[in-house]
Order: sequence, then C-alpha cells, then structure tokens
Amino acid sequence: MSPDATDGDPQEPYESDSDPTTPIPDGSTGDPMQNTMDEDSRRSIPTSESVPAGLGWPASPSESNPAPTSAVGPTNGSAVAALVCGILGVTACPLVLSIAALILGYNARSSIRQPGSREQGDGLASAGIVMGWIGVGIAVAVVLVWVAMLFVFGIASTAFGS
Repeated sequence: MSPDATDGDPQEPYESDSDPTTPIPDGSTGDPMQNTMDEDSRRSIPTSESVPAGLGWPASPSESNPAPTSAVGPTNGSAVAALVCGILGVTACPLVLSIAALILGYNARSSIRQPGSREQGDGLASAGIVMGWIGVGIAVAVVLVWVAMLFVFGIASTAFGS
C-alpha cells in the first residue's frame, strides 16, 4: 500500500487547504499572477513621457521623425548562383558546374566589392568559389585515377596477351 493511499479515498499529494487569495503577512495575496506593487512603486517606474527624448525609449515614428529604413541592399544573384553551382559541382557534375561556380563567384565578388555598391552576398560568392575549387580538385582526382587505371590495366592486358 502506498503512503498516499487512504481507505480508497484518493487525495492529491500537493493539495493545499489554503486559499491562494488569502492575505499573507507581508501584505500580498500570494497569487503570483497578481501585481503586488504598491502605488509608490508604480510611480517610480519610468514611462516614455517621463524620460527625455534620446535618453531612453526612441521617439515614436511620425511625420517629423520617420521610422528608420533598412540600409541592407539586395543580394547579388550571381553570388547565389555561384553557391548553387558550387554545391552541385561537388555533388553532381564536378567539372562543368565547378567551373561555372568559379566564373560566377569571381564576377559576383568583383561587382559586390566595387565602391558604392550596396549589394550583399560576398560570403555567398566566396563560398561558391571555394566549392568550385573543391569540385575542380575532385574532377582532376577522378581523371587522374581513371588514367592510372587505364594505364595499369592497359599494360596488364598487353603483358598477359588478352
């Protein structure tokens, strides 16, 4: 028999006999959802009207003070294309798409880095360039392995007279 069980009458183990709204000696009701701040404490909380402009809250947008606009420019499309071609160059078609990633990436990076350009995407272009070089490296390694296998099996077939 468990220590909580009493003659078939289940009792909640955390049930309390006290009412949550019964006053506690410190003056609050004990209800955590109730705001227990007194009137003096409420007056000491700064509001947007009591704080001078520029020191606390920003002024609300109005005709004389418009809301700030984003200073971020558009993302360069060639940078995105370079990254996509770089990823596909490593996974699907190493030589062709990797070379395309290199061309697109270098062109995008040069246009992004021009003075006065607001375009974003330098990191995308750089990632496309890195992926492009990785894809070229994979393509070169595959061609070298293929040539080596052709050379080894070509010599082996002539030596054994197939």
